Amino acid sequence: MDTSLAESGMRYVLDCLNNYLGDNVYFLLFILSLLYLLINRNKKMKWVIIPYLCILLVTVFNIYIIYPFIEKLSFESEFYRFFWAVPIVFLIAYTGADLIVKPKKRIFQFILFVGVVALLFWQGAGSFYKEYHVAENIHKIPNTLIELCAIIHEDSEKENPKVAFDSEHNFTARQYDASILLTIRRDVAIKIYQMEEPNEKYQNQTIIAKTLFRNEMVDPEIFVKALEETQTDYLVCKRDLTNNEYPLHEYFLSIGCELVGEIENFRVYATN
Repeated sequence: MDTSLAESGMRYVLDCLNNYLGDNVYFLLFILSLLYLLINRNKKMKWVIIPYLCILLVTVFNIYIIYPFIEKLSFESEFYRFFWAVPIVFLIAYTGADLIVKPKKRIFQFILFVGVVALLFWQGAGSFYKEYHVAENIHKIPNTLIELCAIIHEDSEKENPKVAFDSEHNFTARQYDASILLTIRRDVAIKIYQMEEPNEKYQNQTIIAKTLFRNEMVDPEIFVKALEETQTDYLVCKRDLTNNEYPLHEYFLSIGCELVGEIENFRVYATN
């Protein structure tokens, strides 16, 4: 996202909403479901949903109230998670089910059922429309990540080592192992992955990310300084499959890093 919460205020919230919902009509269905709930005679559902949404609007999504807390907790890049609290799926599901059982005749119920299911399938675009991959393990992450985390913990004396992962594992590392701290923030990684420049306040993370993601080697002193200021303990780099080499190997050794482990196509270096 190109703008920050401090710069954009409510527009940032709307941008987050747009990114969270993606290119579909679920938010429109949610609004229609709210209208349906308002004209519906089910008072119990109104008392469950309406006050809850009002509380969210007044607190979480009132940027002037919530921003000081977000700033203090450095939660800006994770603001979109507040949208998980909005009962979008629940209310759409309730409305769809209620509409289906409203008609007294079975034929109309069946027509509405087919229509609702068709709409959800059309907007869902799930595994039916994509190449489906069977998960490698119960954690639903690459097996390589499990092996890399094992190498890091075996070598580290810290309970919470800080690691700069390659682009393939940076987004899923803490999904598997919450004891590992990430050097490269999610929003910084996304910017680098999209060939954009992150915010200047994350300059050190940007230097490390460009090195690991793109094999861009800066002056060794600059890289070492970035490692020190981010307090990075380990670096994970990927083999360049085009020439079957590790272009960063000699670079890391030259700045004092130590190769502590290796699996297929990946190496782990301690920054010492």
